[in-house]
Amino acid sequence: MSLDELKDELSVLLENSQIDDETVRTCIDTDFVGKLEGPEIDFDGVENHWERVIELLTKVIHDENSDDIISKLESESNLLKKIITVLAFAMEKQKDKTGESCLISLAAARMYFLLSCLNSAHVYGIVHKANVTRAFNSVKTAYQKKLLHEDVRPKSKKSGKSKKNATGDISSLPPTQETEVELFSSEIVESLSSSLFNV
Repeated sequence: MSLDELKDELSVLLENSQIDDETVRTCIDTDFVGKLEGPEIDFDGVENHWERVIELLTKVIHDENSDDIISKLESESNLLKKIITVLAFAMEKQKDKTGESCLISLAAARMYFLLSCLNSAHVYGIVHKANVTRAFNSVKTAYQKKLLHEDVRPKSKKSGKSKKNATGDISSLPPTQETEVELFSSEIVESLSSSLFNV
């Protein structure tokens, strides 16, 4: 069952991030507005694990997204609030504008959008305007790096120098087959559109 696997993987994600309750409480109380204050979280090597979480979230949304889905996921107190706090810190990494930070923030944005698609996410305090903005900025930064032909891969896999647009202005670059990025399936986009700001 995807839901049980997802719960296990979310618990592992929290254990690896070691986010403290005080940081979570502060972020929730301020609705994630402004610069996030808290301990430095090490996101090295999380990509594969986070891709697994994204895969499981997608399956749960397609197969098991009922009105009580969030209460089924809450295996511990405030599990999802802790998760979205970790994701908010990860999405802040896009400000570093490196290939590796873009990967981390993009994965966090994808996960955040998927969590926002869970039924009643807005009721349970998953959707925060500041985090939605962070998620869109993460996608935008990764897309801009791709348009500028920079590697959006971890540093260890980076090969050669990246090509940059001479002016640094990406608005004049036409989209090509190579630069189009499909982050979500059409079903996820439709679900996101209909449920993200459902109040």
